[in-house]
Amino acid sequence: MNPLHLLRCPKCAARLIKSAPRRYETLVEHCTDPNGDFGDPGARPTLQCSWPGCQTHGIGAYWAQDGEGPFVKVFMSGIRWIDGNSGPLESFHRDIKTKVRPTP
Repeated sequence: MNPLHLLRCPKCAARLIKSAPRRYETLVEHCTDPNGDFGDPGARPTLQCSWPGCQTHGIGAYWAQDGEGPFVKVFMSGIRWIDGNSGPLESFHRDIKTKVRPTP
Protein backbone atom coordinates (compact mmCIF):
# COMPACT_ATOMS: atom_id res chain seq x y z
CA MET A 1 0.00 0.00 0.00
CA ASN A 2 1.08 3.54 -0.70
CA PRO A 3 1.42 6.17 2.02
CA LEU A 4 -1.79 8.08 2.71
CA HIS A 5 -0.56 11.16 0.87
CA LEU A 6 -0.56 9.16 -2.39
CA LEU A 7 -4.24 8.16 -2.34
CA ARG A 8 -6.10 9.16 -5.48
CA CYS A 9 -9.71 10.02 -6.22
CA PRO A 10 -11.81 7.03 -7.32
CA LYS A 11 -13.71 9.25 -9.79
CA CYS A 12 -10.98 11.17 -11.64
CA ALA A 13 -7.67 9.73 -10.29
CA ALA A 14 -6.49 13.16 -9.05
CA ARG A 15 -4.58 13.17 -5.78
CA LEU A 16 -6.61 13.30 -2.56
CA ILE A 17 -5.51 16.16 -0.36
CA LYS A 18 -6.05 17.10 3.28
CA SER A 19 -9.34 18.79 3.89
CA ALA A 20 -11.13 20.45 6.80
CA PRO A 21 -11.70 18.29 9.87
CA ARG A 22 -15.22 16.88 9.91
CA ARG A 23 -17.40 14.75 12.12
CA TYR A 24 -18.17 11.32 10.72
CA GLU A 25 -18.79 7.78 11.87
CA THR A 26 -16.73 4.94 10.44
CA LEU A 27 -18.22 1.54 9.74
CA VAL A 28 -16.32 0.01 12.66
CA GLU A 29 -17.63 2.70 15.01
CA HIS A 30 -21.16 2.19 13.75
CA CYS A 31 -20.96 -1.57 14.33
CA THR A 32 -19.29 -1.45 17.73
CA ASP A 33 -21.18 1.54 19.16
CA PRO A 34 -24.39 2.07 17.13
CA ASN A 35 -26.05 4.18 19.83
CA GLY A 36 -23.02 6.35 20.53
CA ASP A 37 -22.75 5.19 24.13
CA PHE A 38 -18.98 5.68 24.13
CA GLY A 39 -19.20 9.32 23.14
CA ASP A 40 -18.66 11.45 20.09
CA PRO A 41 -15.16 11.19 18.55
CA GLY A 42 -15.43 14.79 17.34
CA ALA A 43 -14.04 16.28 14.16
CA ARG A 44 -11.24 14.34 12.49
CA PRO A 45 -8.94 14.93 9.51
CA THR A 46 -10.36 14.18 6.08
CA LEU A 47 -9.26 13.95 2.46
CA GLN A 48 -10.93 15.37 -0.65
CA CYS A 49 -10.23 15.40 -4.36
CA SER A 50 -7.66 18.00 -5.37
CA TRP A 51 -9.29 18.72 -8.74
CA PRO A 52 -12.02 21.37 -8.36
CA GLY A 53 -13.74 20.12 -11.53
CA CYS A 54 -14.28 16.60 -10.15
CA GLN A 55 -17.86 15.55 -9.49
CA THR A 56 -16.91 14.43 -5.96
CA HIS A 57 -15.42 17.85 -5.22
CA GLY A 58 -18.60 19.54 -6.40
CA ILE A 59 -20.84 17.64 -3.99
CA GLY A 60 -18.44 17.87 -1.04
CA ALA A 61 -17.55 14.17 -0.84
CA TYR A 62 -14.68 13.30 1.46
CA TRP A 63 -12.82 10.28 2.78
CA ALA A 64 -11.32 9.41 6.14
CA GLN A 65 -7.52 9.64 6.27
CA ASP A 66 -7.20 5.90 5.72
CA GLY A 67 -9.48 5.98 2.66
CA GLU A 68 -12.74 4.86 4.23
CA GLY A 69 -15.76 6.47 2.65
CA PRO A 70 -16.84 8.34 0.70
CA PHE A 71 -18.84 10.42 3.13
CA VAL A 72 -21.20 13.02 1.73
CA LYS A 73 -24.33 14.82 2.86
CA VAL A 74 -26.18 14.36 -0.44
CA PHE A 75 -27.06 11.20 -2.34
CA MET A 76 -24.31 10.31 -4.83
CA SER A 77 -26.43 9.02 -7.68
CA GLY A 78 -24.85 9.07 -11.09
CA ILE A 79 -21.20 9.05 -10.03
CA ARG A 80 -19.31 6.57 -12.18
CA TRP A 81 -16.34 5.46 -10.13
CA ILE A 82 -13.24 4.07 -11.81
CA ASP A 83 -13.90 0.32 -12.11
CA GLY A 84 -17.17 0.81 -10.20
CA ASN A 85 -15.27 1.15 -6.91
CA SER A 86 -15.65 4.16 -4.57
CA GLY A 87 -12.49 3.39 -2.58
CA PRO A 88 -9.56 5.73 -3.27
CA LEU A 89 -6.98 4.36 -5.70
CA GLU A 90 -3.99 2.85 -3.87
CA SER A 91 -5.99 2.35 -0.66
CA PHE A 92 -6.75 -0.63 1.54
CA HIS A 93 -10.45 0.23 1.30
CA ARG A 94 -10.38 -0.01 -2.50
CA ASP A 95 -8.61 -3.35 -2.29
CA ILE A 96 -11.19 -4.70 0.18
CA LYS A 97 -14.12 -3.48 -1.94
CA THR A 98 -12.60 -5.27 -4.93
CA LYS A 99 -12.04 -8.55 -3.13
CA VAL A 100 -15.49 -8.79 -1.53
CA ARG A 101 -17.46 -7.79 -4.61
CA PRO A 102 -19.71 -10.65 -5.76
CA THR A 103 -18.89 -12.19 -9.11
CA PRO A 104 -21.60 -11.54 -11.74
